Amino acid sequence: DLETEIKTAEKRSDRMMLAASAGKRRQLSILSVDPKRCKLWAYHNRLQEYLNESSCADLIDSIKAKGQEQPALARELKNDSNHDYEIIYGSRRRFACEYLGKDLDIYLTNQSDKDCAAIMDIENRARKDISDFERSLDYKNWLENGLYSTYEELAKNIGVTKGWVSQIMKLTELPQYIINAFATPLDIKPKYAYEIMKFVKASHSNEQVVKQNAEALIGKNYDGLTVFKKIIKLPVSTFPHPKADKKFEVKRNSNGTVTIKINISLSLDKTKKLEELIGQHIG
Repeated sequence: DLETEIKTAEKRSDRMMLAASAGKRRQLSILSVDPKRCKLWAYHNRLQEYLNESSCADLIDSIKAKGQEQPALARELKNDSNHDYEIIYGSRRRFACEYLGKDLDIYLTNQSDKDCAAIMDIENRARKDISDFERSLDYKNWLENGLYSTYEELAKNIGVTKGWVSQIMKLTELPQYIINAFATPLDIKPKYAYEIMKFVKASHSNEQVVKQNAEALIGKNYDGLTVFKKIIKLPVSTFPHPKADKKFEVKRNSNGTVTIKINISLSLDKTKKLEELIGQHIG
């Protein structure tokens, strides 16, 4: 299942990160720079509209108390009058340092876009504050822009299985009206996307129900699991009514005999009359 895949991927990513760090250590150096002179790399995976004082409060408090413990990763820029570096990973660190008026510690690297994509994904996959939704947008962006040509190539380069990538990519199939139903797209899990889209594709009426439910959830700010359960809940009127029990059943058996089953209570008098009526017809 997906949870097992994620745990396996995280273990694999830890090994890849160690190998990458050991192999490229001579190319990495730590610099303290002005965060305002740093911009995000084109393939960075953070949804910047969700970076604010509240969402970064834990990191702001940590840097204020202990300083920046982990450097961001960046590449030097040429011919950009407004920025000196582009951040490969570490946009929360950049935001927190800028908020606190502190310099940002960065590793400087010269790796290619494809290598940087794999390194960023490995670093972020081990972190709990990167959402599956952000990862899915990453992968879609990389595929559409030709960093990787197939799910297989992408999976191989970031150290996961094709199945894991396929499940994450289900998030990119969600219509905007479903995404809007969640308090934030960061709450959407791959299993929610899979079940919702399976339900939607089952019938046109299901799609209309989901759309109606989703629109009713906008602005409610429920947690992700609650939204998921409510969004695929069918109204009572759409459930088929159970068939009324038959009062009697007549069954012809393979040997030609017939079984008559009466499913109602009868008085002794009515039972005798029924026996007489049947006797008249079957002789």
